Amino acid sequence: LSGSASFTGNIDFAGLAGSLTVADDAVYYGTLTNADNASVNVTGGSFGPNGLKTFSVGSLHVGADGTLTAYIDGQTGTSSHIYAGIASFDSGATISAKINSLQGAEGSYVILSAANIDGNPEFDEAATQLPYVFAGSVTATETDLTLVIRRKTSSEVGLTSAAASGYDAILTAALTDDVISQSFLDIMDGDTLQTLIAQMLPDHSGAVFDAVTRGTRLVSRHVMDRDSEFSTTETGDMGFWLEPVYWR
Repeated sequence: LSGSASFTGNIDFAGLAGSLTVADDAVYYGTLTNADNASVNVTGGSFGPNGLKTFSVGSLHVGADGTLTAYIDGQTGTSSHIYAGIASFDSGATISAKINSLQGAEGSYVILSAANIDGNPEFDEAATQLPYVFAGSVTATETDLTLVIRRKTSSEVGLTSAAASGYDAILTAALTDDVISQSFLDIMDGDTLQTLIAQMLPDHSGAVFDAVTRGTRLVSRHVMDRDSEFSTTETGDMGFWLEPVYWR
């Protein structure tokens, strides 16, 4: 695959020696079967499973401009998993992740296992498949590549103090609503996330809040003004005030 080509599905190598190359901005989003003798070379673009899939490949190489994509299933707390005889990553190679749910997405996921892993790729937070609300890191041992997903803090997403105070509660509530939850998963930049959270906060500076409380505030001014009261008894122990209050 090269250029801007994309493929979603499965390739069956039938146990034969073969190769798959992903280059430029191409995307391979699927699985491989009977590929123990096959090799995958990601010189550019991205390669990864299209769901909670597990498959094996003889060798996997991700070049400096290539991305290995993992699939995180937050509903089950599990991830896709690729097994390779040999895996290697050039300096600059990145790891991206597609996350399908806010619920249970945080955690550590072994996304690649191999007899030997050469190189330590960096986690690509800027990849378009990673919801902005999440951040992550990658660690590599000789045999396993582990992706750690965590939720960004309010300061990391650039929230104001008012928005930050409601951040945890809003995300907790979003877990119980599929539509709201998906709206967070669709956001890939900070400005959009900040706007969404601001829309979920009560208006405490004007507009509806101002209209609801204005009547009370106008009346309270007259209550505090002793000159607006009229005595109805000679002793002055009983009085009243009467004045229309209007606002719109």
